[in-house]
Amino acid sequence: MVPIPEVDRGRAEFPNVKGIVMEVTSEGMHKIGTEHGVLNNLYAANCVTPCREAFLSVENVPDKTVSLRTAANSSAMGTGQGRFKCGCKQKCNSTRCKCFKSNLKCNSKCHSSMPCDNKHD
Repeated sequence: MVPIPEVDRGRAEFPNVKGIVMEVTSEGMHKIGTEHGVLNNLYAANCVTPCREAFLSVENVPDKTVSLRTAANSSAMGTGQGRFKCGCKQKCNSTRCKCFKSNLKCNSKCHSSMPCDNKHD
């Protein structure tokens, strides 16, 4: 299982994407296949959690490359991302900011290049 970042999933969605290790590179990185395709990034062993049961076989993995976000949205029960963006043009340090008002940190979708006092470090 590969963990889904909070910004890429809804609040009621599963925190992980189920997959199968398709290949291990010489550097120890894992190529993960899901029911929606092969994830486009490689993952270190400490970034994946093994399952006791076999949910998927290599033969059932489609021959296409997908991002973790796409795989998460495809297996989501809801509409996918449960986060919103504030779109502020200032520092996000007052209740005029949607994220600050909701006691959430601004994310990469809010305003990547603008100065912000409410971002993750």
